[in-house]
Amino acid sequence: MIPIILVSDSAKNYHSFVRDFVKKNSVDENYVFTIKPLGKEFSIDQIREIKKNIIYNFSKLHLYILYDFDSASFEAQNAFLKTLEEHQQTIQFILIVKNHHKLTPTILSRSKVINLRIADDFLQDKEFNRALSQFFTSLDLKILGDAKLQVKQINNPADLFKKFTLFFRQRLAIDPKSTQVLREILSVHYAVENNHVDPQSAIDH
Repeated sequence: MIPIILVSDSAKNYHSFVRDFVKKNSVDENYVFTIKPLGKEFSIDQIREIKKNIIYNFSKLHLYILYDFDSASFEAQNAFLKTLEEHQQTIQFILIVKNHHKLTPTILSRSKVINLRIADDFLQDKEFNRALSQFFTSLDLKILGDAKLQVKQINNPADLFKKFTLFFRQRLAIDPKSTQVLREILSVHYAVENNHVDPQSAIDH
């Protein structure tokens, strides 16, 4: 199975993801293994111990959860690389990290990155969500003057587009037209990234 890199600062959210994964894939609780750094970082010795534990042929799915794996040194990550490349299909790795940019490109390229931090930020920004929700009841264009929708820094457009995307994904169940809105968001976001559209005009649009 493809290793999963789970990016999140929220223990509640990544534990929830793991619980859902275990339930969805019917993983026996006896075959769920959690591994944390023994010190400030993952050591090569810990990586070697993991390798010893997975040399057998398993008939049932075994889940290995490595917490704070972004604390692993470059050497430890390289030592783990071969394990990621050659592990059996009955073994699933979930690497929980706060900053996936600390991982080597080779590990990133061989894994599926799921960024829960985007959802974390979205859920925490209740004012943004409330402002958009109110717009659907009032259709008041004064919302365009809301400080939350103003582009002040170069990274703001990307952050705002992520929030828009998550907001309308949440609405899909109750509003089929959200599909059209999501397509438009992706289109305009692409235009902004390629400097075809002014960022603030794109957000207003």
